[in-house]
Amino acid sequence: GADGWRRFCRAALLDKSHHLRKMTTRLQFEATQETHQHFVEVALRESEKGTQALSPDHLPLPMDSHACRLGKWYDGTGRMQFASLRGFQDLAVPHQQIHQLAVQLLQATQEDSPDLPALREALQKQHEAFRKALSTMHSDLSA
Repeated sequence: GADGWRRFCRAALLDKSHHLRKMTTRLQFEATQETHQHFVEVALRESEKGTQALSPDHLPLPMDSHACRLGKWYDGTGRMQFASLRGFQDLAVPHQQIHQLAVQLLQATQEDSPDLPALREALQKQHEAFRKALSTMHSDLSA
């Protein structure tokens, strides 16, 4: 009867809403991948410039990983809706490290520190872990 039809419609609407949320989140992950890729590339490129390098507060993303769009999503909506996704927990540390290491790298560049090669390598390694976690979440959402 009418109740069954209403239940069916409500279920269909919830399903559609869930599907749209997943699709939006996938697109968000793709944009996040691009912005963080650019962020890492800028930090690495600037680290070749010695004392002429950008100061860390001129990087294309906030220095604090909780202040960028991904960080806000991760701490809020993401945790509420997607904490069970494979890769969600794996994203936190490399994301934080990317922001932290990019800042350290540029500070070390301006100080002409001997730690530069190690910092560059650490940044690339954390970026790889970050991409892997994002990719895992993306494929889970696509399933």
